[in-house]
Amino acid sequence: MDNKELDIYRMRAEVAQAIGHPIRMAIVDFLKGGEQCVCEISKKLGSQRSNVSRHLAVLQNAGLIIGRKDGLWMRYSLQYGQVEVIVKNIDEIVKDKLTQDIEILKRLG
Repeated sequence: MDNKELDIYRMRAEVAQAIGHPIRMAIVDFLKGGEQCVCEISKKLGSQRSNVSRHLAVLQNAGLIIGRKDGLWMRYSLQYGQVEVIVKNIDEIVKDKLTQDIEILKRLG
């Protein structure tokens, strides 16, 4: 594998790691509804603003969200519509896995 290929895998891993945390997944889900400020995201998640801000920074560094200054507030939105597609695909995998798990449980009696 050459360096260019390795760079692509690193970038993929960065995106996967960024979205691969429950709080960050919840943030992405919430941002599907449109632009939100940190205070709105914190309230929705029931989490401290400082904690939410750290997670927003990870998502922003991975290029999944963008921030915009609005007076004293920072407002965040999804950078790409494809982020919603990623979440939808993850949901489909989870549904398939749960269906398989239910089938296994039924066989156990």
